[in-house]
Amino acid sequence: MTPSDRGTVAKDGASIAWQSFGGTDRPVIVFSHSLGLDSSTWRPQVEALVDDFRIVLVDTRGHGNSTLSAEPFTLEGLAGDVLAAAAAAGADRFHFCGISMGGQIALWVAINRPERLRSIVVANTAARIGTEQSWRERAAAIRSEGMVSISEAAKGRFFSPDFRSRRPEWFEETIATLESCDPVAYIACCDMLANIDLTADVAAISLPTLIIAGDLDPTASVDQARWLQGKIEGSEMEVLEGAAHLSSLDRAEDFTAALGRFLEHH
Repeated sequence: MTPSDRGTVAKDGASIAWQSFGGTDRPVIVFSHSLGLDSSTWRPQVEALVDDFRIVLVDTRGHGNSTLSAEPFTLEGLAGDVLAAAAAAGADRFHFCGISMGGQIALWVAINRPERLRSIVVANTAARIGTEQSWRERAAAIRSEGMVSISEAAKGRFFSPDFRSRRPEWFEETIATLESCDPVAYIACCDMLANIDLTADVAAISLPTLIIAGDLDPTASVDQARWLQGKIEGSEMEVLEGAAHLSSLDRAEDFTAALGRFLEHH
């Protein structure tokens, strides 16, 4: 699908790429992707929602068409990238959907800049993902052997066992995107994620919130999603059966249906 508009915005020494789909007279939803991937992973949601929404996709710095900066990555900085890109796309207030690391970005914005948002959808994420040791070890593996060193493990995290046979083209494209990710950017995100812990902050969220979990997700568990739901007053939760960590592709129809139901009410 061809974007209706696209651009870049300069932010803290980086160039942040965005693209939009759909008419400017529609409510806006901004999407933020998972670590190591890019905004192309949202294609099923774009195709399903473009008739009703203006969709803005943002590439995380160092991913996709966004460039790196010399400064260390911070969650506040990545959230600022999204806010700047959304503003450049003409979206002052918007619905925000993020998955995995993108979900943590959405949580940060909901905590710290709620005036920019109408609602959030956080998928396959948690107030804290993994442990400091696990992120340091992953970064060390990439420094030693490159991105291919983590791709085999990622296949099992991202997707349920039957996904490759169901959607071979999506499977191959996703793994190719991961393996081509700039290792400097990926390591910078690992270093950042090693220190992120939003457990003391998420109770401050008062926006309409949908939490999506996958029952096969080994990275951000259903229990962690339930914990978030218990902390965010009035939040809703959907558990997708047969979905691993990248549920927006793994169970695209179920994910988009849950997202659509939520947006219809908010």
